[in-house]
Amino acid sequence: MRDYIVMDPIKFNVACGAKTRFSPLNASPKEMQPRSPETVEIFSSKSPERDFVEVGMISARQSSGFSSEDAVLPALREEAANRGCDGLILGGSDDEVVSGALSNGATTVTTLKGLTGTCIVYR
Repeated sequence: MRDYIVMDPIKFNVACGAKTRFSPLNASPKEMQPRSPETVEIFSSKSPERDFVEVGMISARQSSGFSSEDAVLPALREEAANRGCDGLILGGSDDEVVSGALSNGATTVTTLKGLTGTCIVYR
């Protein structure tokens, strides 16, 4: 007889995404309200020309080796949107090397890809 594992698709989807972390930096010049991720401006090569306040640092990283690297930037943007950021200035990578042991005693090493960004609010 075989045993089968039935996975909850909602929990599986979360396990295959990215996890985020927010670290506050400065007080916002205005009340921050959650917004749609599409409305968060992304800056990768230069800062915005408008005056802004750096409100916090956000990092996003693959939640497991089974996660897609493609989930990291959308997770970063979604966290920025949930926090009410007007924009997100991309920083550098935030990779993490993790290791684990298999049942046969072998060791695995995986690099979880990550990104950082600065949450900004316009004045």
